[in-house]
Amino acid sequence: MARIPVADEPNLAVFQQALRAADVQRMLIQKGVRVEFYFPESPVEQAKKAMLQVIRSASAEIQEIVFPVIAQDYADAQLALASLEVQAALSRRGITASLQRESQKEIVVVSIDQVISGELDSYLRERE
Repeated sequence: MARIPVADEPNLAVFQQALRAADVQRMLIQKGVRVEFYFPESPVEQAKKAMLQVIRSASAEIQEIVFPVIAQDYADAQLALASLEVQAALSRRGITASLQRESQKEIVVVSIDQVISGELDSYLRERE
């Protein structure tokens, strides 16, 4: 199953039309793939769900939660944190919450040989 997010109804119509093309249908059948289009939740709703999950699963002794957020998601996270649902969940649990801007992390892919040879260590020292 391939789930493909679409932004709005006009985009959905375009994708559905493309999906009906004979060559696309043939390829999907050959690969045994079904396609489903969906409208993803807004970034604020996604952030709200994530925050509520953390709040609800927090142990009883937790009094404060700091949500790390990358800069590009900060405005959406602020709206989510200020939402009635999140504020009500915090109030029920007696927890305070805040946001902390985080820099976007880099992902470094290395081989075992590069780790053993010290190349990774050298690279990380250069980045400090």
